[in-house]
Amino acid sequence: MIKKIRLFQKRFTPVYSRNLIKHLIKEHKQLMKLINSLEHSLLISKEMSLKRLEKFRYEFELHVLLEHKKLYTMLSAKYRPCGLKKIEEIKSELNKIIELFGKLEDKIHERKIKEAKLLLNTVKKYLIKRIEFEEKILYKLYEHDYTCDELDFLLSKTS
Repeated sequence: MIKKIRLFQKRFTPVYSRNLIKHLIKEHKQLMKLINSLEHSLLISKEMSLKRLEKFRYEFELHVLLEHKKLYTMLSAKYRPCGLKKIEEIKSELNKIIELFGKLEDKIHERKIKEAKLLLNTVKKYLIKRIEFEEKILYKLYEHDYTCDELDFLLSKTS
C-alpha cells in the first residue's frame, strides 16, 4: 500500500522544468505565425482558412494543456499558502479564447469574411496581450520565488 501511495505522489507531484519557459515562449512565436497565416488565408479561400484555423486551434489547445499541466500545477503548489483565486482566474481566461474558435469557424463557413476578420482581430489582440502578460509576469512566478505580498503586487498588474 505504501508503495502505491509513493508511486501516486511521484506521478502527481509537480516538477520544475528549467526549459519549460523557453519552450512556452517558442510556442508563443509559433502561435503568432499561425494566427497571421490564418488572417492572410481569409482573403484567399474558405477551405484554406478552415484548415489554418484548425491548425491554430490544435496548437493553441496543446499549448494551453501544457501550461495547465506543467505551469499552473507548479504555481498552484508553490503559492498555495497565498491563496490561488487570482491564479485560477488567470488560468480560466484561456477558455474564453477557445470559445471564440467556434464562432470564427461559423463565420468562415458562412463566408462572412468581414465578420470573421473582426472576430479574428479580437482573438489576435487578446493573444498578443495574453502573451505579453505571460512572458513579463506569469512566467516569472514560475522561475522565481515570491512572498505572498509580492505575488499580490505582481498579479495586481493584470487588473
